[in-house]
Amino acid sequence: PSALKPLAQTAVPARGTDDQGSGDCGGSTDSSGASSADTDGDDDDSHSDGGGPPGWDGSAQPTSYTLTLGGSMTGYSWWVDGVPGYEDGQPFEFPTTPLVFGRAATHGLKPNTKLLRTAVGEWVELVINNPTAMNHPFHLHGQTFYVVGSSGRQTAYAAFNSTSDAALLNAVDPLEKDTLDVPGFGWAVLRFQTNNAGAYFFHCHIDYHLATGMSLVVVTGDGTPAW
Repeated sequence: PSALKPLAQTAVPARGTDDQGSGDCGGSTDSSGASSADTDGDDDDSHSDGGGPPGWDGSAQPTSYTLTLGGSMTGYSWWVDGVPGYEDGQPFEFPTTPLVFGRAATHGLKPNTKLLRTAVGEWVELVINNPTAMNHPFHLHGQTFYVVGSSGRQTAYAAFNSTSDAALLNAVDPLEKDTLDVPGFGWAVLRFQTNNAGAYFFHCHIDYHLATGMSLVVVTGDGTPAW
């Protein structure tokens, strides 16, 4: 896990106002490279409130996963590496049964239906490295995340380094979003609490990247939706 301090319970403005520029998916981007495109009606562009996230105790460290994006023009496929229990370099395989239906973690799965399994109420950190030249707008269904940091687009690939990149991280008043543009040749660091039981798609929002495998599913609990 990267050595990042916990999110602090610090009073901050209710909403971010620094959106500027345009992203690859038609939405605007903020100074961290985050897309403001909101595809499911969630409020995806606000700061954490003055009391901190619900259930945040000010001291817990999140479970950290390092994911690496990849793709190939040969056969045209895209993928996410670093999901525990799955072979790298393999695209996501859609299950035979939609994951939102019932106990999604136990039926309809294929060998590379990549599931990131989490416990209810767990804090998760995703360090996403992007060695490709393209920006990839990633969207999380079912809940929002905090944008702890982003490299911005780089001219040459450099993966996230928790020591040299520490100054680019914001664990005090990060933006709360559900979509983030992971910059080309760069990285982004996200955190969220898995407080919504179920199975939720996390994917690149460029449709032909999603369709050919740049996706995974965050499963919280046994995958049964709380509703």
